[in-house]
Amino acid sequence: MQKKVKTASQIEDLNHLADSTTEEELLEDLVVAVKGMAGTKIIDGYLDEEYNPQLAGFKGMEVYDKMRRSDAQVSAVLLAMELPIRNAFWDIEPAKNEDDEVTPEYQEQADFVKEALFERMQDGWDNKLREILTMLPFGFSLFEKVYKVEDDRVWIDKLGFRKQVTIQRWITTARLPGVTQLLPTPSPSGEFEVSIPGHQLLLFSFRKEGDNYSGISVLRSAYKNYFIKDKLYKFDAVKHERQGVGIPIIYIPKNANKAQKAVAASIVKNIRATEQTGIVMP
Repeated sequence: MQKKVKTASQIEDLNHLADSTTEEELLEDLVVAVKGMAGTKIIDGYLDEEYNPQLAGFKGMEVYDKMRRSDAQVSAVLLAMELPIRNAFWDIEPAKNEDDEVTPEYQEQADFVKEALFERMQDGWDNKLREILTMLPFGFSLFEKVYKVEDDRVWIDKLGFRKQVTIQRWITTARLPGVTQLLPTPSPSGEFEVSIPGHQLLLFSFRKEGDNYSGISVLRSAYKNYFIKDKLYKFDAVKHERQGVGIPIIYIPKNANKAQKAVAASIVKNIRATEQTGIVMP
């Protein structure tokens, strides 16, 4: 029977120990004593570790998705990290016994795992590996394990990818280990909010700290630079659009009425540099 873990406060007062307590029992209690916690800020399944509100929760997932899709440098860096891993030769190495030998049993186990991952699983290993590596830009990747029975054996049918932007809470609606997922379209049962228990999940976290299951994106430290660069790109585009044609000037006749003045102001305000741009003067 597994021994119940005691907290340090339960055993630190030696005056309350029974007379029959042996030195070995005391040492065992001290070894398994638990006094602190990881300290992760997680309330009712919601993580609160990110100080920038623009990068917390759903907003952060949307920002990282925009960064990887719209910025050429970000995309190139992510591919430089992803492609060598996908291009590597993947195999299953069997275990060895005490004599450093591979027994037939160990070889059979390795062959089973190899067939399950590389041959029988849906979507193929390379595509699944690509989805696993989305933990780099998002900090984590999450999958739901689905099994099937074939040839009198239980196989992994697929690892169902659960997009990062759909994960609402790191706890089920019943407040049990797992996640709560918000779906953009209803599930087969007509639900928009579904709970996936922890034992059905496969989680990959990048730079996980404590109980922060969402990890830390490789793009987190680059966000400030990306934000400034993105703004400068927009300012530069506006500058070229407005100043590339110089400063437009319209001379209004002295007897111009109010409507004519409004038209002239509109022309100056909306002029753009194209191959057909021009103004006809009287």
